[in-house]
Amino acid sequence: MNAMLMRVAGSDAVEVYTAGERLIMFAIIPLIGIEMAVVSVAGAAYGGRHYDKLRVIHHFSILLGLVIALCTSIITWLFSSQIASIFTYSVETAYLAPSIAAFLVVMCFFYPFLPPGMMSSSIFQGVGKGMTSFAITVLRELVFVIIFAWIFGFVLGFGELGIWWGITAGDILGCVVAYVWARTYFQRLRANT
Repeated sequence: MNAMLMRVAGSDAVEVYTAGERLIMFAIIPLIGIEMAVVSVAGAAYGGRHYDKLRVIHHFSILLGLVIALCTSIITWLFSSQIASIFTYSVETAYLAPSIAAFLVVMCFFYPFLPPGMMSSSIFQGVGKGMTSFAITVLRELVFVIIFAWIFGFVLGFGELGIWWGITAGDILGCVVAYVWARTYFQRLRANT
């Protein structure tokens, strides 16, 4: 990602991306907490052979995550400039604030799609299918995000902004795939019991 950004917009684009990603990680901390809880609760349900509870855990964690993600997305959208200025307070970095704010506005579109993807991956970890969770992550981050960032940034010629939208599109698609994969797993699990 850094190489693509460097190629289309130089080192400032990499700085914006790095700062923006740190802010995104901060914004999704509550979702990470839910995700970690889902691993434990899903593991207990699976170990106790309460397979029907896996679907309930999945559904409830996604709903809770959606509420948090939507609130975070709205706050990020409304206060992106203020959030960016907190992290660009020095004279040397102040000129990056508008770009970081723009990056945050683009990224807030994928927040509502994170809970289905994250909670689906956690379900797989909880039931002992860590490789499935790993495959979902690789598919999302190394395949979809890179491909969409390349297409939007280079093929369609949108440059830095295209790469940002490519990241968003790749993450959204990856989360949708994870959710569908989990729902398919639940159907197969129900058919086998």
